[in-house]
Amino acid sequence: MSITKQFGFLFVTPSQSTTVSPLVSSESSSTLTLTNFPEMMDGRVKTLHPRIHGGLLGRRGIDDAQMADHGIQPIDLVVVNLYPFEETVAKGAEYAEVIENIDIGGPALIRATAKNHAFTTIVIDPQQYQSVMVDMDAHKGCTSPELRQNLAATAYALIQRPRSSDSSDVLS
Repeated sequence: MSITKQFGFLFVTPSQSTTVSPLVSSESSSTLTLTNFPEMMDGRVKTLHPRIHGGLLGRRGIDDAQMADHGIQPIDLVVVNLYPFEETVAKGAEYAEVIENIDIGGPALIRATAKNHAFTTIVIDPQQYQSVMVDMDAHKGCTSPELRQNLAATAYALIQRPRSSDSSDVLS
């Protein structure tokens, strides 16, 4: 069973074409639901919005009033699948395709969620789905502080790891 059905989560995707994670049912809303602002610039701007990042970075019990003043809802769980930049480079794609596979929003979501792991959960790898589901089941729809910290550390490691020299050569 998905977390959206089991725990009543609202699942929000960057666009209606987004592949839905097995963690959630196929029912989803677009970021327009949260931001009241459409995806724009051929999909280059989807998730870079104060209502999204405020929802990720808001500290429960500290930022509640400010979040309410700006219509920001807390976000508890983020699943990010980064654009396949290195794979796109490796297959010898044209320069324009390589450029469009530089992910901006994904790393920003990962960093924001991992920074606020005291309150939010970041999932960056399909191999993490099962442990997240088990932990949520054990904690009545929440994740444990230990799991959030472990997932945040894994997320930081992904974002901080050096990119291949072949990838950087493409842009020089």
